[in-house]
Amino acid sequence: MVDWDQGGQCFCLINTLISIRRQNQSLTFGSHHQLYVSDDVYAFVRSYRDHHAICVLNKGSKIAIYLDLSGRLGCENLTCQLSGATFSVVDHHLHLELEYGAAYLFCIPGQRVIGDVVTTFQLNGIETQNGQSIVLIGDCAELGNWEPHNVYGMEYVNPNNWICEVGFSKSIGTPI
Repeated sequence: MVDWDQGGQCFCLINTLISIRRQNQSLTFGSHHQLYVSDDVYAFVRSYRDHHAICVLNKGSKIAIYLDLSGRLGCENLTCQLSGATFSVVDHHLHLELEYGAAYLFCIPGQRVIGDVVTTFQLNGIETQNGQSIVLIGDCAELGNWEPHNVYGMEYVNPNNWICEVGFSKSIGTPI
């Protein structure tokens, strides 16, 4: 597209969302879990390693909701990346008063994988059951030297899709 109004509301929102996505890997690689679903409200969390993003959308009338964040985040306050408003997390619950058309995006960026070379491994088409996990293991230090207690866990993204990033430094220049 040409001739975008770079001062317009839509352009600024898209620019903000692109920036947030680049900073928080859960929006690129993260698994998706519903937190709240109704005819008018949809709330979900995406998680990848220690990166998290919570999105809450309301297309209906004003409503109060409680989101159970148990086991997901270790923070006491969340700040919306779109509005700048800050909300308290009390006993692992987030209470929100949603106005008509409300949209909230809360991000908890984690630490990126580091290494001289960072490689993304993705596994598709493997059927797993709830509670199962997939690990990566190999003959180099970064992949655990074939030691089962040093495996590199992959992250569940969605059905039949697992992903992980591995930082390589010690094994660069050697066959793996």
